[in-house]
Amino acid sequence: MVHGGTSDDDNAHTIADNADNTYYYYPSIGDVLKTRAILHQLANCNGVGIPIELVDMIIDEAEYWPSILTEMPRSISIMKDNDRQCLLTPPLCYDLVGSDSSFPSSSPKLLPHRSPHPCCKIVFTIQSHDQGWGGEPGSTGSYWGSYTWFDAYILPQGYRSNGDGNASQDEAPIAPERPFIPTATRLQKNRAAVRETQRYNITWHYLDSIDQHSEEAERIDREEGRGSAMLDGSNVRSMKLGDTVSVWARARFPGWINHVKSISVRVFWAI
Repeated sequence: MVHGGTSDDDNAHTIADNADNTYYYYPSIGDVLKTRAILHQLANCNGVGIPIELVDMIIDEAEYWPSILTEMPRSISIMKDNDRQCLLTPPLCYDLVGSDSSFPSSSPKLLPHRSPHPCCKIVFTIQSHDQGWGGEPGSTGSYWGSYTWFDAYILPQGYRSNGDGNASQDEAPIAPERPFIPTATRLQKNRAAVRETQRYNITWHYLDSIDQHSEEAERIDREEGRGSAMLDGSNVRSMKLGDTVSVWARARFPGWINHVKSISVRVFWAI
């Protein structure tokens, strides 16, 4: 697993999405603060600036938030009845650059933020595939009957885990639900019996509000492979300062292999 760098004053950047040749600009903290100040200073005909509450609404509507990117350092393969933590993000709104990359640390830098629950959006990008054969009859290429998958967790401040799920604090280690199969709380399944690497883009947003038992949740579960219980935005809205995101890759039953080429997580927050 690996910790990522922070989108700070000197680190605004543009990234090309090779999947569709689209370019995305990710503003730095400085960019957002400057834009916020400019909007606040814009005066109306009476010489009164835009109220800061309205400025925040404009910023949020544009999703003009700073972010931090964390990437898995190398590809891995997870064999049957096994799992592994692949990625752990830095604590939300704490800059670990220049420190020992651990938390708590002697002098972690608290980054600008708007509230105790500043997270607005989490974007997961996974490139992976299974063993390319097997599964239930008729399941090839679908998410039904797939037994390689990913889970994501929001870990509280101070929780530290090695790659095998053993906590160094008093918290219990992360454990999958029993029985050990993909459930409604999963992040993403692989397509069943597909050998070619697939790209999965999953977004958790603070405005998400899809009920687990709705027809829309059932459709997303069936057509996109995402867990129906992870579509209501509660994970994002409840994420607190210092919390981290942990991503696990898993495989179940003989013959099933989760080949993970890459995983990245970008966390956005309001300031």
